[in-house]
Amino acid sequence: MISVVIPVKNGETWIESCLAGIRKQTLFNQIEILILDSGSTDNTLPILSQYPFKLIHINGAEFNHGSTRNIGVREAKGEYVLLTVQDARAAGKDWMERMVNVFKNDPEVSAVCGGQAVPHDSDKNPVDWYRPISALQVQKFQYSNNSFEKLSPEEKQFACRWDNVNAMYKRSELLEIPFQHLVFGEDMAWAKDALQSNRKIAYDSGAFVYHYHHETEDYIFKRLLTTWYFRYRHFGSLPPKDVLNFKKKLRIFKLLVFHSGKLSLGQQSYWWKYNMMRWKVRMKVFSMFHEALTKGESQLDQLHFQYCGIAPQHTARQKQGAQIN
Repeated sequence: MISVVIPVKNGETWIESCLAGIRKQTLFNQIEILILDSGSTDNTLPILSQYPFKLIHINGAEFNHGSTRNIGVREAKGEYVLLTVQDARAAGKDWMERMVNVFKNDPEVSAVCGGQAVPHDSDKNPVDWYRPISALQVQKFQYSNNSFEKLSPEEKQFACRWDNVNAMYKRSELLEIPFQHLVFGEDMAWAKDALQSNRKIAYDSGAFVYHYHHETEDYIFKRLLTTWYFRYRHFGSLPPKDVLNFKKKLRIFKLLVFHSGKLSLGQQSYWWKYNMMRWKVRMKVFSMFHEALTKGESQLDQLHFQYCGIAPQHTARQKQGAQIN
């Protein structure tokens, strides 16, 4: 029933956890797994050789997030295609079953995007830990008669907040509307293409996976710049104005001191500095983005190409938070 497609490259740190979560699914006996490896040089391939999964080798020099996933879709045999990534792991045994049920309950749905959460681990930023504040729900979007084009840029962006870290599609729809050849944002671009074609897409916040990146200053800078650039070019939306005021600092302090379990003073100090760095980078990118745009879109294009000609790539890092005593 389900073809799980996972692009991998040097994923020895996470891949076994990812696969273990898949094997525990209630629908595992109806699943095939396809691995798209784009040139791993670590222990990823020896690890994968222990499993009876289909391994497809991709030329690393030709990898891009859109076309590479299309290869997996063409090779898939299932009615549904679930796209995920090597550093994501299932949060529950019914993760895939929940997504399939969205299709069963509404046959008009073309695809379902699940949620993401950060587990309560000391080596992961406590400010981002999973703390649900609203009921888990399914939200659907569909537009007809060009009504999508009448939405505001922010409404378009919200409807297309798609993410292939955790998304399931009818395979027939992916064959009809394949991913664009993009190094970033192929998932959001697909959602836009689908909605412009009158398709119905759904978001199920209850079907979530654990996923986390411990980001360096350089990674945060490039990720924000390329994300905001993509959203502006595809939806016309601008980065939200955001400053690190006293209220936000107080919230971070409370989360670290009162709502993060038994973090040591060293861990609290480490994560405080980390979050202050993250906010400063955010404000820096915001300023650079708007300054470039005031000089014209060509200047914005140049800014993005200068820093993000190639989209930022996440790699395994030492678990820094765990080192802090």
